[in-house]
Amino acid sequence: MSQMFREIEFEFDESQGSFVPTSKIINYIKNYIISGNVEEAVSAYQSCKEDIGELVFNEFKSSSKVTLRTVGEMFKQARDYNMAIKCFTLTQNFEEVARLYEKNYEFDKAAQMYEKLNMLDNAAQNYERAKQYDRAIELYRKTGNTEKVIACEKATGKFTDAAEQAIGSNMSADAIEMLRKVPPNDEKFPDARIKLANLLVQKGNSAMALKFLIEGCKMGGISPRSLEMFYRAGVLATELNYKDHAIKLFKIIQSISPDYRDVQDRLAFIEGGIKLPELSQFVEEEGSYTSVMMDADKIRKIPIFDMLNMNELKMVYSMCTEKVFKPGEILIKSGVIPEGLFVIREGIVDVVVGENTVASLKDGDYIGEMSMILNEPPSASCIAHSQVKVYIINRNKFMDMLDSDMQFAGKIFRMFASELSRRLARTNKMLNER
Repeated sequence: MSQMFREIEFEFDESQGSFVPTSKIINYIKNYIISGNVEEAVSAYQSCKEDIGELVFNEFKSSSKVTLRTVGEMFKQARDYNMAIKCFTLTQNFEEVARLYEKNYEFDKAAQMYEKLNMLDNAAQNYERAKQYDRAIELYRKTGNTEKVIACEKATGKFTDAAEQAIGSNMSADAIEMLRKVPPNDEKFPDARIKLANLLVQKGNSAMALKFLIEGCKMGGISPRSLEMFYRAGVLATELNYKDHAIKLFKIIQSISPDYRDVQDRLAFIEGGIKLPELSQFVEEEGSYTSVMMDADKIRKIPIFDMLNMNELKMVYSMCTEKVFKPGEILIKSGVIPEGLFVIREGIVDVVVGENTVASLKDGDYIGEMSMILNEPPSASCIAHSQVKVYIINRNKFMDMLDSDMQFAGKIFRMFASELSRRLARTNKMLNER
């Protein structure tokens, strides 16, 4: 028995209960390709249960480049990327080949192809996705992308290198984050704590600098290589009038190296000072450091992040920058890929298509998520109706996190799906009410 799908005849195998295409389907696809009807060719190709990609490719592999590009486009639209790669390789369209490798999650091959094309930033991004961080770092350095160099060094545990890069680029917040991550068993740990303290002192937070120095002394312990860390902690404790702490630190140094620098003179100067809280009590106090993360509570209340745990919220918060828009200012422009995901903290934002306002968004709503995921420009503009405060979550950092943490990615995509369903239902309701 036979039935028809579009113009194609299928035989119906009752014992199997499925349609089995006849050999004519190859000719139908061939005719569609020759006539330039890619959409019909895609439909015919996708209707086949069996894999006929090689058969189709063999029909066309000796054809002109124009025809091969059409066949490649058919395979691409059908998402048979392996066969599309074969076609575009024959046509020597290597940039398209690189993009297809990327779509096929073959990031190492995409990176190599982009590098041959001297598209170094694309190559570096794909080496990073393939977790070939050393090569990614080399290329990011060539392109001057300091932020990505730091991210890759962080991913490989090279926290001191990442910190040096950040310090050299005046990215003190990133440097502080990296220096805090250097583990006590790293031989550079004492130097990292000293640099961390210096940065905090430069930012006017000497108390926090002392906190991290003392914390480092407790974590790393006393040894010849940590003497300078203990010394710097003692000097800073003296300057802040924590004399009892300074005395304890200097005496610990003397137990290892009695003649270390001017410790003996400093002890003679400060002994007998004012009684202050015990060292252990001071170390346990969080001071201003914990307050830095208190704003993570704002992120927790936003619906899209409802499923995230505390550590994930903190990671998201670290990607955020705050920005204020005046009434009438454009947050997101139609046709232009935005810099990231915008989360509205205060105010009202109008979603505008052409000259029509199709929706108004308020506190807790977010925009730019589809552009961020798909890397495609939005079809609508978003304009501040009132004064608007937003968090902007950097697209590159957010996508890196999605790539590296599947559990986090799963939560985010579920929330996106829920939000899209909600928006679709809202749109349908509006259409039905008209």
